[in-house]
Amino acid sequence: MKLFKQLTHAEMMGLNDITHEDGSKSYQNIRGGYITIKRKEVVELVERILSQNFTGWAYASSVEEALDSGFITKEEAKQIFLILD
Repeated sequence: MKLFKQLTHAEMMGLNDITHEDGSKSYQNIRGGYITIKRKEVVELVERILSQNFTGWAYASSVEEALDSGFITKEEAKQIFLILD
């Protein structure tokens, strides 16, 4: 029987995301450079969204809900959209 490993979003995209000791994370952008999410709670939100393998803009409602509830700021929402886009 063959062993299969489920790839993360970053691995599928060939990106080199960096998880920092403080729980923040720098996501490599396909346009170049990195986008850093500083709050661990927001990193967990991004990771949950990525694990759901949304297609198109299906993830947008999750981000908008987090913004509307005050869980994330407008700047964090912009960063998340850049990461997920």
